[in-house]
Amino acid sequence: MTQDKPFITCIGLANVDVIAETDDRFLEKHHISKGASTLLDSCTTGTILAQLDGPAFFPGGCAANVACGLAAHGVAVRFIGKVG
Repeated sequence: MTQDKPFITCIGLANVDVIAETDDRFLEKHHISKGASTLLDSCTTGTILAQLDGPAFFPGGCAANVACGLAAHGVAVRFIGKVG
């Protein structure tokens, strides 16, 4: 099968992105860098989520986010990921 336009394959972990409003003290308390991606174990995640007010959850992960951004700009893209 011939493809007319090139495509990009993004490979990575399929994670859940959590978006929530916090203050700097909260980030410092939980050793989370401001503006950074932080991978947490399930126990720490549960502790932090219990302290957030109305967090939003989005499918994501670095490779998936890149794939979505590229697709939004008209690039033919696919994502290959693993959960768990």
